[in-house]
Amino acid sequence: MRKPMIVLMLAALLAACAPVIVPREPVDPNAAGAITIPHTMGEAVLPGPALRVVALEWTYVENLLALGIQPVGVADIDGFNTWVNVPAELGPEVVDVGMRSEPDFETLAALQPDLIIDTQITATEYYTQLDAIAPTLILNPYPSDPAISTFQEMQDSFRLLGVATGRSEQAEQVLAELDAKIAEGRAAITASGHAGDGFVLAQMSSWLNTAYLRFFIDNGMATNIVEQLGIENAWQTDFAQYGFMEVGTEALTELGDVYFFYVMQDDDGLNNSGSFQKLWQSLPFVQAGKAHGIGGDTWLFGGPLSAGVLVERVVDAVTE
Repeated sequence: MRKPMIVLMLAALLAACAPVIVPREPVDPNAAGAITIPHTMGEAVLPGPALRVVALEWTYVENLLALGIQPVGVADIDGFNTWVNVPAELGPEVVDVGMRSEPDFETLAALQPDLIIDTQITATEYYTQLDAIAPTLILNPYPSDPAISTFQEMQDSFRLLGVATGRSEQAEQVLAELDAKIAEGRAAITASGHAGDGFVLAQMSSWLNTAYLRFFIDNGMATNIVEQLGIENAWQTDFAQYGFMEVGTEALTELGDVYFFYVMQDDDGLNNSGSFQKLWQSLPFVQAGKAHGIGGDTWLFGGPLSAGVLVERVVDAVTE
């Protein structure tokens, strides 16, 4: 008879320790100055342009920075600084609010944000908790419909953030600068005589002495960006929602005379793996000098700033 009592006591203790989040008062969408933004899980209604914004996905962190906004909270700041290189930095005052898939709701609520931004893939299970804290904008950078351009989705989502923060003019300027950078890069590659050449874009890493490779495919945003430079994706396969497929090292041996652009951390184990390096040095595109590491901090799932970094590094690799 004592066990149920212990269970009840533990449950009461956990309940007492759980963060108490007082649901916010909903905003009247008809109020003067209110902004209503539709998203993949409903609508976010703001009383006016958001000033205090929490971003739970790195794409939207860099998008806020591109708009000249320092978020008040970011998920996994260390990871962002490791994987995402953009020409804007997070300020030291930005608060870490947990992991991208496991936000710290108590810390998040204490920041009293005007707006929270997350992706559908991570926020589906706890959207109502987020929306109880502040109007929450849920976006889907990985559409399941092959007819939807992921590059266009990135632009559309960036424009939505411009609306939500009252910075639509800045958003259009940033997108125009990206278009100009792509056009300039395409002209440089054409002038170098490499227009139409084939390429493969990859991420490479290791875990427990096993190589993990991702080859990016046509519906991937990063692949689409590189294709706009006038070179052609050489790894053709069926649609994959996240824009890449995982392959084994044997896939490397199937590649012909292509540019191989890869993202890999400098301290990754593949750099010191004798067996992998033996295979790597035997590959024709490596021997031809067409394998180019474009930096472990080239983020292939980001917004216009990451896209600009990708363009610069690919163009430099092709035209060097």
